[in-house]
Amino acid sequence: MACAIAGGTLLMLLALLAPLAWERVRAERLKNLWKIACIAVQAAEQRGGSGAQKRAYAQALLRDRYPRLGARAAEALLEAAVRELA
Repeated sequence: MACAIAGGTLLMLLALLAPLAWERVRAERLKNLWKIACIAVQAAEQRGGSGAQKRAYAQALLRDRYPRLGARAAEALLEAAVRELA
């Protein structure tokens, strides 16, 4: 009987802690995504060229690292990184 209660308690504890763990993982992923976006913008600036060339280069770097990232999300993220670094 004690094992059944302990097992149930363990499951309850895991049910409560799992979302917190996933939230931390999501936060780390977003932090890494932001860091890569800033690096992509800085690399594009150092590479030079026209604005369209810089944008294309930064988007390519971001898409290489995060291929599932949508075009609109990538554009918004890069635009925010440009404003942050300016």
